[in-house]
Amino acid sequence: MLACGVGSVCAAPYIAARVAGPAPFAAPPGIIQPMSDNLYAPPKARIADVPLPPIGRPRAVRIAATLLWISFVIGFPSLYLTTMRDPDPVGLGFFLVVAVLVTLTAVLNVFIYRGRNWARIGALVLALLDLAMSFVDDPNPVRAGALEQALSVLDLLLTWSAIALVFLRPGALWFGRRL
Repeated sequence: MLACGVGSVCAAPYIAARVAGPAPFAAPPGIIQPMSDNLYAPPKARIADVPLPPIGRPRAVRIAATLLWISFVIGFPSLYLTTMRDPDPVGLGFFLVVAVLVTLTAVLNVFIYRGRNWARIGALVLALLDLAMSFVDDPNPVRAGALEQALSVLDLLLTWSAIALVFLRPGALWFGRRL
């Protein structure tokens, strides 16, 4: 039985080959640089980060931004029709809330187009609130007309189509590219 260890006879051929020099099938000098025996020496090859090409805005994100702006514009006639059928006059508080929501929606639309993930999440939250409000019973005794209902349904379809485009691939990948 042959016992092999660090200075034993079994390791002798390997040690002798290493001391003798490069193998006959080695590449010519200059093509591959020999490694240093120092394990802590830096590599001799140039190391650099490869610059990534700029990633263009995916078509899905451009379409989503367009759908969100169309939904934004459709919201104004719908809001007008809703306030016109209300028998009680709307107050200043209502207009302040509407102004804040309109501004917030416009800001989210702009930053979704610019690729900010927080805007995508904010738009999802607003879309969920809009969807929840569509199931709340309207206390107004005057029923919504066909045009108002059609605008509301179209607004929901456009918004949720845009949300799907920015949360599914390739739109989701584009939003996830930066922190």
